[in-house]
Amino acid sequence: MIWLILIAALFLVVGVVCSKSNILSPSVITSAVWLFCLLLFVVLPHSLPWPSWQFLGALAIWIVGMSVSSLTMQSVSYKPYLEEADVTVRTIYLAISLLTVPGLIMYAQHALESASTMGWANALRQSAIGRSDDGEIYGGLQVIIWQVSYMLELYYADKSSRWRVVVAGVILLSFAFLTMSKWGFLSFFLTTITILYFKKKISLRHILIGLSVLFVLFVLIQAARFATDYDGIDKNNFTVLYLLSSITAFDTLEPCSSAHWGENVFRAIYAVGNKLGLTATEPPSSLLPFISQPIETNTYTTMYPFFKDFGYLGVGIFAVLMGAIYGFLFKKAQQGGAFYVLLYSLCVNILVIQFANEMLMTSLLAYIKQWLFLLLPFLATKFNVFKHTKSLVSIDE
Repeated sequence: MIWLILIAALFLVVGVVCSKSNILSPSVITSAVWLFCLLLFVVLPHSLPWPSWQFLGALAIWIVGMSVSSLTMQSVSYKPYLEEADVTVRTIYLAISLLTVPGLIMYAQHALESASTMGWANALRQSAIGRSDDGEIYGGLQVIIWQVSYMLELYYADKSSRWRVVVAGVILLSFAFLTMSKWGFLSFFLTTITILYFKKKISLRHILIGLSVLFVLFVLIQAARFATDYDGIDKNNFTVLYLLSSITAFDTLEPCSSAHWGENVFRAIYAVGNKLGLTATEPPSSLLPFISQPIETNTYTTMYPFFKDFGYLGVGIFAVLMGAIYGFLFKKAQQGGAFYVLLYSLCVNILVIQFANEMLMTSLLAYIKQWLFLLLPFLATKFNVFKHTKSLVSIDE
């Protein structure tokens, strides 16, 4: 364990230096996230078993592969993409967001009908994940539009149009609250700080303060779900469950044990093929199976699909591949293009949550939709779709 902590610390320092002190580079986030989790595993009191060589070896491969690959891609020069987002498309997104809010409210009202038996917060959460009477998971394209609209409005906010980012932000936060989603609040926070950090509006100090507030918020949400108070939640056990359980869970996996070749890594291909009738093989559920020992959890770190499908070789190959993708996007964002700053802000969400689970390949189809909606306003500018309008650039820049 100590040698792995030293490897993570080494790549953290190297990442900061090579990324020109930008703490949101892929190598810095990867090494910092794992260094933090490993240190917590050592210092926090808990009853989890010590990680085996299966986890330690796979994680060493992951950290080295991700860091070296991303830093290599960052060292290459690319042509900057400086196209701006069309204001008409932004306005359309904002209008759609406002028009779809009543649906969110009706969903919440329906979910709260069962609040008398399980508590209002738990009722909202159970309904959001499909455990209500109708069995429907709350979602839809409107959620993606809310997310993209907020990102665009935040990036282009100026003194005369701040109301737009406030409206978009309130809608997105309402969605996170009415679904009692810790991930919703975390995603909102990470997207916000990434955009503001690249625009040089905030510093590391603001990020650390925000993380502290976020931790308290998560504990409050947990308390509300289980109808207790803040003091009734064991903060240590809460931290162990959400930050450390996946480390132990990874050791319960068997490498190369998937029922079908690459079914987790290429889940999107299986899903599309099954939907089109090209294959009878259904994709594995995005909700991973729960284990009860040594702790009840269904998170297995970001390495789960690669290790489950292809073993250590899969971890190494996809660490290098994903590191290259994130390193490329980070370097493009560093060059100042709005599209790549916003696109990379989505990647930061995936990078930060890697201690718990893998997001990109598991939810690839959803991310593709999100990327397309993000790309549309920039294409509208590029091809001059709305000739009577022009993009707004923040006067604060």
